[in-house]
Amino acid sequence: MLRSTAGKARISIVWMITVGVLFLAAVLFAFLAQSNLTAEKVSVVAANQRAADLTSQAETVAGERRKLSTLLGWYDRQSADPQADPEAARKGLEDLKSTFPDLGAAEKDFETAMPKIVAAFADRGRKNAELETRIKGLESELAAAQSAAAQITSEKDTTIAGLRQQMADEQTNAGQRVAELEGRLEQSRGQLSERDGEVRKTREDAALEKRRAEQQKAIDDARLAQLSDVTKFAKDPFWNAPDGRILEVSERLGTGWIDIGANQRVVRGMVFEVRAGRSGEEATKGLAEVTDVKANSAEVRFASVVDRFSPPVKGDVISNRLYDPVGGRNAVLVGRFSGTHNEKDLGILLGKMGIQVQPKVDKTTHFLIVGSELWSDPGTGEPLAEPLQPSDLPEYKHAESLAVQIVPLQDIREYFRLGAGQ
Repeated sequence: MLRSTAGKARISIVWMITVGVLFLAAVLFAFLAQSNLTAEKVSVVAANQRAADLTSQAETVAGERRKLSTLLGWYDRQSADPQADPEAARKGLEDLKSTFPDLGAAEKDFETAMPKIVAAFADRGRKNAELETRIKGLESELAAAQSAAAQITSEKDTTIAGLRQQMADEQTNAGQRVAELEGRLEQSRGQLSERDGEVRKTREDAALEKRRAEQQKAIDDARLAQLSDVTKFAKDPFWNAPDGRILEVSERLGTGWIDIGANQRVVRGMVFEVRAGRSGEEATKGLAEVTDVKANSAEVRFASVVDRFSPPVKGDVISNRLYDPVGGRNAVLVGRFSGTHNEKDLGILLGKMGIQVQPKVDKTTHFLIVGSELWSDPGTGEPLAEPLQPSDLPEYKHAESLAVQIVPLQDIREYFRLGAGQ
């Protein structure tokens, strides 16, 4: 009995120990399981946060990409999510390099290319502005030259037409006179015995009239030739010949000096073309406008320089197709001249311009300079009750009949106001 009880007691203890061990194992397993669940929850939360951060970053990157694409271009404008085509952008950059030679291999993106593009465009705009300024200057000079040439041609044609009409009238009169004399001669032949002396005289008169007509024709022809010679400086091949040279140049001030002045009929405001002084170079380098005149030199301001790397220099030649430094001309003064432009001083100034003052109008007269009205008789010097207009004087009417150019005193004042002869 005692053995049986002892055996049962040992079995109960074993079971108790086994149950205790199992309980402890279950508790340990439950603890470990709870720890792993907590760690997994923390890991899931962290993963979700990282996913949210990555999603936000992706949206930010996509937004920046859309901004960059819409700014750069080369994207599908119908797409809700614009994305620039890198290859198309690269091709556009290469096209820019072909348009702007300053862009090279070093400019691999638009950021490095833009400064050179902006600089090239600004330089091109500056050159365009310079060209427009030069074009306007040339257009103004051309218009002035064409206007002056047209005026000279018109005056010449008018004078020639008048002289031709005079010559035709003289020839008609001479023909009529010859016909009249020949008629008288025929009548006199019937009375030869009584009118022999009269016939000889009539023949002599006819010959004299014919000689006078021939002399008049020769004078008219000489007048036409002289007028053509006066204006030849504005025609080929004389108009393009050099009129002077540049003595000095100030590059800083853009001014210089030329070797002709008032004694050569240079006046302020006159414009010359500047060409290279070397033989064989005919291209125009720019313009030289006279700003100050001395006796045998003048100061000029350079404008419309064609090539800034080839500006006007010492030794370059100048020319003006309307400028004539030596041609002689004759003028007659009619009317009253007083004040600054009195008759004596005006004669001196005209002499410096190569214009000789004559006492009366004849076939060698080129200009009739008309002054103010007269308050005294030009023949007797007696005072007049009413002023006498120069256009009523015989000299004025004689000048009109010879097609002499009429120049008002106001035009002379304006001409000398510009500095001629100073």
